[in-house]
Amino acid sequence: MYGNQTGTDVDTQDVALRNFTIADANRALVLVRRIVSDVVAQYARLLDMQETAEVAEAQGASAQLSAARQELLVLSSRLRDCLDELESVGVALVDWVSGAVDFPSVVDGREIRLNWKLGEPHVAHWRGVYDEQRHPLETLNNTPGATAPHAN
Repeated sequence: MYGNQTGTDVDTQDVALRNFTIADANRALVLVRRIVSDVVAQYARLLDMQETAEVAEAQGASAQLSAARQELLVLSSRLRDCLDELESVGVALVDWVSGAVDFPSVVDGREIRLNWKLGEPHVAHWRGVYDEQRHPLETLNNTPGATAPHAN
């Protein structure tokens, strides 16, 4: 659907299990930003269409309900395609509304997630694997034994 910035398809086998450095994550944003922008817009449209379908069903407007259901199927398919693209890059969508994504990373043998939200200029936060709280990247050096995941 999107391919990578060189115009070729991303090899999912090579990137599915990769760990990102901060530099890697920021480079991936060229593609990730476009996909996540589509996800946020399509998801908002899906929620609106769901409401339209519910109103049409309550009013017995079968033609309107049928059209809404068809649009829901189209939107769901588009969202699935976007999620597949994000997965092929090696990132995970963590918030459909804000467009937050996680980039797997390792700091001093500890798994973390570099975290970015749509609208942010670059990756500037991290969180623990089981931690929903975002922390500024600068705090990685303040955790016991941690050093930032630098480019290799």
